[in-house]
Amino acid sequence: EDPRKNHQVVAHSYHYHEQSGRVRIGIYDPNHPNEQSQLSLNVASPGTGINAMQSNDEPFRGFFVIDYKPEAINANNGGS
Repeated sequence: EDPRKNHQVVAHSYHYHEQSGRVRIGIYDPNHPNEQSQLSLNVASPGTGINAMQSNDEPFRGFFVIDYKPEAINANNGGS
Protein backbone atom coordinates (compact mmCIF):
# COMPACT_ATOMS: atom_id res chain seq x y z
CA GLU A 1 0.00 0.00 0.00
CA ASP A 2 1.20 3.52 -0.81
CA PRO A 3 2.46 5.16 2.45
CA ARG A 4 1.58 8.60 1.08
CA LYS A 5 -2.13 7.78 1.37
CA ASN A 6 -2.07 8.10 5.17
CA HIS A 7 -3.53 10.95 7.17
CA GLN A 8 -3.61 12.25 10.74
CA VAL A 9 -6.52 12.51 13.14
CA VAL A 10 -6.93 14.54 16.35
CA ALA A 11 -7.60 12.81 19.66
CA HIS A 12 -10.03 14.64 21.94
CA SER A 13 -10.87 12.13 24.68
CA TYR A 14 -10.01 8.73 26.06
CA HIS A 15 -11.40 6.05 28.34
CA TYR A 16 -9.33 3.33 30.04
CA HIS A 17 -11.13 0.28 31.43
CA GLU A 18 -8.73 -0.97 34.09
CA GLN A 19 -10.19 -4.47 34.47
CA SER A 20 -10.05 -5.37 30.78
CA GLY A 21 -7.09 -3.22 29.70
CA ARG A 22 -9.21 -1.78 26.86
CA VAL A 23 -8.44 1.80 25.82
CA ARG A 24 -10.81 3.84 23.64
CA ILE A 25 -9.55 7.11 22.16
CA GLY A 26 -12.14 9.50 20.75
CA ILE A 27 -10.85 11.12 17.55
CA TYR A 28 -11.81 13.71 14.96
CA ASP A 29 -11.08 12.24 11.54
CA PRO A 30 -11.15 14.79 8.69
CA ASN A 31 -11.97 11.94 6.27
CA HIS A 32 -15.16 11.30 8.28
CA PRO A 33 -16.07 14.72 9.74
CA ASN A 34 -19.67 13.86 10.64
CA GLU A 35 -18.86 10.64 12.52
CA GLN A 36 -17.81 10.08 16.12
CA SER A 37 -14.78 7.93 15.36
CA GLN A 38 -12.57 6.16 17.85
CA LEU A 39 -9.40 4.12 18.11
CA SER A 40 -9.54 1.02 20.28
CA LEU A 41 -6.72 -1.07 21.67
CA ASN A 42 -6.05 -3.49 24.51
CA VAL A 43 -2.96 -2.97 26.66
CA ALA A 44 -3.58 -5.83 29.13
CA SER A 45 -0.92 -8.06 27.51
CA PRO A 46 1.16 -5.96 25.10
CA GLY A 47 3.60 -8.84 24.58
CA THR A 48 0.90 -10.71 22.66
CA GLY A 49 -0.32 -7.67 20.69
CA ILE A 50 -2.65 -4.76 21.38
CA ASN A 51 -5.49 -5.63 18.96
CA ALA A 52 -5.63 -2.08 17.53
CA MET A 53 -8.80 -1.13 15.63
CA GLN A 54 -10.42 1.99 14.21
CA SER A 55 -14.20 2.32 14.44
CA ASN A 56 -14.65 3.08 10.72
CA ASP A 57 -12.72 -0.08 9.70
CA GLU A 58 -9.83 1.86 8.16
CA PRO A 59 -6.33 0.60 8.96
CA PHE A 60 -4.83 1.98 12.16
CA ARG A 61 -1.06 1.72 12.13
CA GLY A 62 -0.02 3.68 15.19
CA PHE A 63 -0.16 7.00 16.94
CA PHE A 64 2.13 9.64 18.38
CA VAL A 65 1.81 12.62 20.69
CA ILE A 66 2.69 16.16 19.65
CA ASP A 67 3.13 18.82 22.33
CA TYR A 68 0.34 21.38 22.18
CA LYS A 69 0.08 24.68 23.97
CA PRO A 70 -2.91 26.92 23.21
CA GLU A 71 -2.08 30.52 22.51
CA ALA A 72 -4.04 33.43 23.90
CA ILE A 73 -6.00 35.43 21.35
CA ASN A 74 -5.04 39.09 21.29
CA ALA A 75 -8.25 41.10 20.84
CA ASN A 76 -6.25 43.98 19.35
CA ASN A 77 -5.04 41.80 16.47
CA GLY A 78 -8.35 40.60 15.05
CA GLY A 79 -9.38 38.18 17.80
CA SER A 80 -12.95 38.21 19.01
